[in-house]
Amino acid sequence: MKGIEEALEGIARGLRSMLSGPQDDRIMIFKRIDPFFLRLEGELKRSPNAFAHEKLQELRLHAIIIARLDDPDGHSDDQHCSWAMGAIDALRGPRGFGAAPGRSQ
Repeated sequence: MKGIEEALEGIARGLRSMLSGPQDDRIMIFKRIDPFFLRLEGELKRSPNAFAHEKLQELRLHAIIIARLDDPDGHSDDQHCSWAMGAIDALRGPRGFGAAPGRSQ
């Protein structure tokens, strides 16, 4: 579970960096957080979870839009970041990976 929480926190840090840094750096930041997505996808292959899979795909989509790797959909980057953080919270919860901070590892 520690690796899951590290991945989720790494993605959250990357999203915050994308919002606070120059737009030109967003693709580079996405490339840095992509391995975290791959780690979580690997976890889902070992332990399938439809809810976590759906939330992880939502999270990746929001990150892609914030990074400008896809066309914006009329919503602000702040809104996409808020939705992404909601997906992270859901992934930490009991229906997701159950990797909430403070839980026994």
